[in-house]
Amino acid sequence: MRKVFLRKTKLSLVDETKVISLPNRKNNWVNYSGWAASILIGSTLIWSINKNNALKNQLIRERQQMELQIDKSSNTVLFNPVAFGETGPKKHIFPSLAII
Repeated sequence: MRKVFLRKTKLSLVDETKVISLPNRKNNWVNYSGWAASILIGSTLIWSINKNNALKNQLIRERQQMELQIDKSSNTVLFNPVAFGETGPKKHIFPSLAII
């Protein structure tokens, strides 16, 4: 306890402290341009993320439309006898298998 008191008294004996004053800047254009650049970069980032999400959604919609068109066309070809030039009932090569 006594050592702490002695240290404090030794520190308080030195009253001479030198303070160097820094000159104030008259204009803060560097600070303002830094903030403006960060706002510009941030807004560009947000815009590009939104644009990317919109393009992803458009791609998903177009892919779904194409899959529907493929399904429709494959169903038309597979189940439409007119597409193969057949007009009447199908004739089976093996009549015994037609019953099954």
